[in-house]
Amino acid sequence: MNRSTPHAPRAPWRDRLRKARAQGLNAITTYAF
Repeated sequence: MNRSTPHAPRAPWRDRLRKARAQGLNAITTYAF
């Protein structure tokens, strides 16, 4: 069985989270499939 899930590439996440924190965000919402 091939279980493929949609996901964002890992590489940009550190930068994205750092930018979100700099903008005052303190929570990230994710979806579980």
